[in-house]
Amino acid sequence: MLHIVPSMMYKVLPFIVPSGHTGSFNLVTAVPTEVGGEIIWSDSFWGRDEFEVSGVVYLASKSAMRIPEGSVLVSQARKQIVLSDFQKQVIDNYGSIEEAWHLVFDTDRSGYINFSEFSTACKLAGYRGNLFRLWSILDEDGSGEITLDELLKDPKVFTEG
Repeated sequence: MLHIVPSMMYKVLPFIVPSGHTGSFNLVTAVPTEVGGEIIWSDSFWGRDEFEVSGVVYLASKSAMRIPEGSVLVSQARKQIVLSDFQKQVIDNYGSIEEAWHLVFDTDRSGYINFSEFSTACKLAGYRGNLFRLWSILDEDGSGEITLDELLKDPKVFTEG
């Protein structure tokens, strides 16, 4: 990937850096220039996420960078199964999805959660499935956030036919 600067071209260097949240990581790209450069935070929401650049920084794999964000391909039948299994697990542990939302998902009462909050809550709720697949099913609009309404989505909407 190249970043165009008037009369110059610089290679964009993607890095994976630790997030401010335990166990989370963010994609950051650096664009070096002759004097300094730019750091572009590629997968965050201002005011909600943090990242550290003072510690270990990992150069992202070229093969990983060829995969578009949110490009998890899942059949309609698989979406129905994954969402049903997730909702059953949450209901078994908390009595309802709404109760789990208030107790473990939306703990800051913002009305929406990002992937870091989601993954933490899924662990607390006892869900052990593929979190990236589940997130891609719930966050179909690609906003990077989900609401209680998205968590309550009826799995039958994925019936093929």
